[in-house]
Amino acid sequence: MLLDRRPRGGGDPFLDWKVRLFFAGAALFALAVVLDRPVLVLAAGAVLVAAFVLRFFAPREEEPEYVEEEEEEVADETPADRPPQG
Repeated sequence: MLLDRRPRGGGDPFLDWKVRLFFAGAALFALAVVLDRPVLVLAAGAVLVAAFVLRFFAPREEEPEYVEEEEEEVADETPADRPPQG
């Protein structure tokens, strides 16, 4: 049984195309080896580069904004604990 293990929320929208292009490039390369055609090797390389370029078009998740924590005031501060002023 085949299970879908991709995340439900923000998965890669181009994942299916990347896989398809990878297998198409691999098939073209195998065909180029069998037929001894250098042109097909170049075509296979172009298909694999197209699949690689798709990774840069995927939307990136937004990073959460950094929230600065407020400093806690210490009420029990004695004059000896304070740094000298002046």
